[in-house]
Amino acid sequence: MLDNALKYSPPQSPIQFCIVQRENLLGTSFTVTSQLAGTDFLDETIFARGERGAGAEGRGSGLGLYLVKKVAEAHGGGVSFLVHDDAKVTFDLFLPD
Repeated sequence: MLDNALKYSPPQSPIQFCIVQRENLLGTSFTVTSQLAGTDFLDETIFARGERGAGAEGRGSGLGLYLVKKVAEAHGGGVSFLVHDDAKVTFDLFLPD
């Protein structure tokens, strides 16, 4: 998720990475908040195999978020995103303890 934030955020924009223990859910969240290049590409298909976001810089095969989702599910967790406004998004990877 952090690698995707670096690739798909506008140049020089801030990226925040946090690890949070969620006692009420008995697990840990890994969150990445970054700036958006645009919201028109951001829907649930972003987790599909071979999907790449708008404004992709550098190389990639579109497997990053797909693999994050598959690993999360294999461990009984999940991955989601929340668009805060037209400029910021947070991805959350949750893994139960």
